[in-house]
Amino acid sequence: AQFSGRATVVVFTASWIPDGMRQIAEISSLTGNATVYGVLVGVPGSVAGSAVKRGGYQFGISGDTDASSLAKTGIGILPTTMTIDKNGIVTGIFPGYRTRDVIRDALGR
Repeated sequence: AQFSGRATVVVFTASWIPDGMRQIAEISSLTGNATVYGVLVGVPGSVAGSAVKRGGYQFGISGDTDASSLAKTGIGILPTTMTIDKNGIVTGIFPGYRTRDVIRDALGR
């Protein structure tokens, strides 16, 4: 129910993974098509907030100091991007770096 009403993209990554930060930058252009969130694993929220400012991203990035988001979702590879349709149904889980076109296509399903 939390994701109902608009397509959503959530990227799980870590700041020390080059492809992870590249993935965050890649999906930043999707904010017009979907609600976009980032989760930085292993850092507090203040560090995640600094990443938003440094990157100039127009979406929220949360810190997850204890990696509990990975345990709850079963994600084992970073980065992983998850797409959720406007009804709250997961339409794709993409481990590793993916282009915005791949993610945009998943949003259209």
